[in-house]
Amino acid sequence: MLLECYIWCWIHLHPGYVLRKLAKLLGLAALVLLPLLYLNVDMARKGFTPVSPSTELHVDKPETGY
Repeated sequence: MLLECYIWCWIHLHPGYVLRKLAKLLGLAALVLLPLLYLNVDMARKGFTPVSPSTELHVDKPETGY
């Protein structure tokens, strides 16, 4: 039992294995975050400024097109 735990830890906690897993997760995070970052920079470049945070909710009345 102890030998099995040691072998599992050696395989799954080996620095090369851990680095490959971290690189894969970093790549997936980049695939998600880079387009969002690009959109944020593009919107800021076009002059979009977000409203300042407040404790009040402003709900617009829906327009009826009937």
